[in-house]
Amino acid sequence: MGGPEKRQVPRIHLKQVISFGNDRTIELVEISDISAEGIAFFSKSNLEKGSTVFLIFPGNEQIVENELAVTILNCAPTNDTSQHFKVSAIFLDANLKYLEDIRKLYQDNPS
Repeated sequence: MGGPEKRQVPRIHLKQVISFGNDRTIELVEISDISAEGIAFFSKSNLEKGSTVFLIFPGNEQIVENELAVTILNCAPTNDTSQHFKVSAIFLDANLKYLEDIRKLYQDNPS
């Protein structure tokens, strides 16, 4: 996975379990990294590029309880049998509650 970083918005590496749901399933997933615009997480499901799912944050001291829609940008196989796919997604409409939590995370984790 070499190559230059193409993202314009800084990401925060965050170990947190959330869930995602669509019209067929709900699954617990582990966040890889997160930003104000998007998220990467590990999933057992092969999600279709362009599909929409809802991420459900259960709430903790870092990100309060929230539900956000995302569009899947990429879903690539990993070499890890417990986390079959790494999924990249962009938020469709990150609400103010989420953006405030991310702003605090940026302050607590400066680059």
